[in-house]
Amino acid sequence: MTPQIDGKVVVWADERSGDADIYGYDLATNREFPICTAPGGQWRPEISGNIVVWDDERAGEGNADIYGYDLATNREFPICTAGGNQSTPVISGNIVVWEDARNGWNNTDIRACDLGSKRESVICAAKGRRVARRSLATSSYGTTAGMVSSTYTAPC
Repeated sequence: MTPQIDGKVVVWADERSGDADIYGYDLATNREFPICTAPGGQWRPEISGNIVVWDDERAGEGNADIYGYDLATNREFPICTAGGNQSTPVISGNIVVWEDARNGWNNTDIRACDLGSKRESVICAAKGRRVARRSLATSSYGTTAGMVSSTYTAPC
């Protein structure tokens, strides 16, 4: 499972208990901690500041939703639980972007949520399938961290 890092915290999906769960590791304290161990699989975590996001299959396989966790408050929260599959979230600051198949796999959208205002918006809803891609930026530890970027198979 591909780890992600921002500042002093590393996050990853881990199948040590069967289903994938999200774990973190604080490089400053050398402490590992669970972020989400809900039923079903939790996959593809991303981190920006104190916020961790991932796609979560607690509602059933093929019906993934986007969840978040605030490391400062130790609070988990749903970001998008619409019908269909929401997956591959990326985060930068307060903005979370993901692939959204609520309109079917052949018409996936790119959607975003501003965590500050709690407003969801459509970035691209053109017919056809879109595929999210990560770009890389350097963190304060000199390693790379995922940042928001997307490519599309259809123009928007």
